[in-house]
Amino acid sequence: MSPKYMKHLYLYQMSQSEEYYPVYCYDLINTVMPEMITCNWHEDVEIVYVHQGDFNLYINESLYKIHPGDICVINSNYLHYGIPAGEGISEVFVLLFPLKHLLMNNSYNDPHLTALANNQLWFAPYIKPTDSIYEPLKDVLKRIYKVWIEHPAAYDLKIKSLLFELLFLFCSNETYLVQGSGWDDTKAKEKLLVLQSYLADHYSERFTIGELANHLCMSQESFYKFMKSIMGCSPLTFINRYRLNKAVELLDTTNLSVTEICFQCGFQNISYFIRTFKKQFGYTPKQMVKHKTK
Repeated sequence: MSPKYMKHLYLYQMSQSEEYYPVYCYDLINTVMPEMITCNWHEDVEIVYVHQGDFNLYINESLYKIHPGDICVINSNYLHYGIPAGEGISEVFVLLFPLKHLLMNNSYNDPHLTALANNQLWFAPYIKPTDSIYEPLKDVLKRIYKVWIEHPAAYDLKIKSLLFELLFLFCSNETYLVQGSGWDDTKAKEKLLVLQSYLADHYSERFTIGELANHLCMSQESFYKFMKSIMGCSPLTFINRYRLNKAVELLDTTNLSVTEICFQCGFQNISYFIRTFKKQFGYTPKQMVKHKTK
């Protein structure tokens, strides 16, 4: 895949579109997007199936070390972040669907569906190939993906029927439904929103980690621990990723030189910019420009 498709491979908020509603599917591979799943949260339930390679998936403050064939479920509005574990190729399939919308304006006698709709019950986060639900769940995911790709007539009805089949698998196997935890991520989300807002306004400027920590009303040590536990990376790495994504956007949409983009995105040294860019994306900025003009 061409580097110009690196940005926006994975949409974080309300990922389904009108065309493909009520689900959205992605195949993510680290040779195209090394970061893979950036820290985010959304209303949609997200299911991750590992095709190839080991993968570290952080959900709230829990780490799941998942392997080829494993399935993870990320419940609505859970903070999550995923990166490859170790060297080599990592590839995952991601399915997103709006559970609350699916159950909206319908009357169900099943207490499990009511509890799921009200966040009193959540899906179990980790499904292994040895689990009894695994094979039928994997089969439903394959059929959803096939219908999503082919987009036949009455597409939305077929997708909804498959989603209810997925819900049946969980509701008929209570082992794979769990009570809501007491982990409150409200403050963490508020800090992330403040952080994102600050970077959006100041990414092109020079600022220190200490200044950013002060803006979040945190000490540098607390800020570092917060970023490692929630984002899975250091503050500097997160800032660089943000600036690099802006650089990709400028390379894709403007005719600015690499040097101009370097400084517009807040980097102070062109050699460091190129080296960091290649480490993140596997391409230098000039190589990306060549792909763009082909």
